Amino acid sequence: ENLRTLPFKGYEDCFDHGGYSVWLKSGFCRRPGGDPGRFMHPHGWQVTLKDGSKVSVPADIEVTLHVATAVECQELEASLDGQDDLKTVAQAYLSELLPGLDQFYIMVNNEYLKKMNRT
Repeated sequence: ENLRTLPFKGYEDCFDHGGYSVWLKSGFCRRPGGDPGRFMHPHGWQVTLKDGSKVSVPADIEVTLHVATAVECQELEASLDGQDDLKTVAQAYLSELLPGLDQFYIMVNNEYLKKMNRT
């Protein structure tokens, strides 16, 4: 039987796009009539940090999941005017992907081995 990992308290795991799924804070929903990878939170929320300061997340905050088709590194390196530096290719791709956005975060942009603390 497969083990199931449950989302953190206050989060939901019903958000998927392009074969990937994410946990988002309770209250997020798909943006009506939009891209299937776009989710919004219509009300916003407030978080109190450990030092007592408060951070307010505004209403209509949006999360967009973009899943590109897998491409071999050799193909990427040979593309975009013959550039052979993968970092330059990735930066060009990022600037095309996010035009006009004044704020964005890339939380994870590579594979990693997650180890469980079972002590």
